[in-house]
Amino acid sequence: MTRRTSTIDHRSWERLLYRGVPVKLRVLADLPAPTAPLLTDQVWQSYQQQCAEDGNVIPRLIAALEPQDPGMFQRRRPRRPKGSDPFSDLPPAERLKAEETFVRLCRKWEPDLPPWRRAVLAGNARQLTLQPRGTEWGKRMRRTKGGVHCQRKYANQGGHALAAFNQAMTGRRKATFVACEGGKQGSARALSPAKEARNRLGITSDQMKGRERIAARTLEAAGCGPERAVDALRWSQEADARRFLDKYDSIPAADLQHLTIDEICVAASVDPRRLLELVADRMMWLSVQIATIQVAMSSPDVMRELIRKARTKRGVRDRRLFFEVFQALGEQLRKGWYPGTAALET
Repeated sequence: MTRRTSTIDHRSWERLLYRGVPVKLRVLADLPAPTAPLLTDQVWQSYQQQCAEDGNVIPRLIAALEPQDPGMFQRRRPRRPKGSDPFSDLPPAERLKAEETFVRLCRKWEPDLPPWRRAVLAGNARQLTLQPRGTEWGKRMRRTKGGVHCQRKYANQGGHALAAFNQAMTGRRKATFVACEGGKQGSARALSPAKEARNRLGITSDQMKGRERIAARTLEAAGCGPERAVDALRWSQEADARRFLDKYDSIPAADLQHLTIDEICVAASVDPRRLLELVADRMMWLSVQIATIQVAMSSPDVMRELIRKARTKRGVRDRRLFFEVFQALGEQLRKGWYPGTAALET
């Protein structure tokens, strides 16, 4: 499975919430107060870098599971000044084409051109320029129009050609099912490997109604595979996690290829949404521990570089920062804390 990478900007990181609390506050919660700003920034940057190296799976999973503050009418681009050219950000060739399209669209509505309509026409001109509509688009629109016309014709006639086809296919499926269950055909030959795996797991299609691929689709959208989610759950001590892992470890490897994580949840009597919460919680906990350990390992190199710059003639600011950090670290060492203690004690 290929790892999906995505970039999350600084503003999105600051607004990301986990259980109603910003993720940044949860990451820095283990640091003692007061803590030097240099150390808190280093821990937070290390955590962001760790998530980026993993494909930002954790923030995407949190955003998919936890309700976030969407803000009010977020803009995709900065507001343009009043009276400015709406196509100023386009290349010269595309700008000329967009202006010609905009003039042509405005002529159709003259003289009824209020400001809101001009804005809509400007957006249409931009879309027609950046995404030109060729013959394939025209064919697709004709197919859509033909389908709508056929549906109206069938409704006026009082019947539908698809109804007879669906009825015939339903009868055929019922006949095949009765033949397989009655032993007239080899049931092992008729059942698919996925169906055989579900039978051995002890679940039916009725148990999966309303739960089809809830967890699987969410993990896939976050770029997290089932194996990685299971590895994160092994760090959890929750009863639901242990029950799921016991059922997961009891399934043969050949059947795991044909089963989804939702089906295993149903067999283990665990709600898929509860499982996703446990996965997000443990993955976030792991990333915090890794970031804390990385900060502890890199602290000597950072201090060595800070001391080197502080000993130069222009190192006035570095010397001031060195004494602030040295004072903060001294207070923390007297309290028995150093970077990495939280990771070792948790």
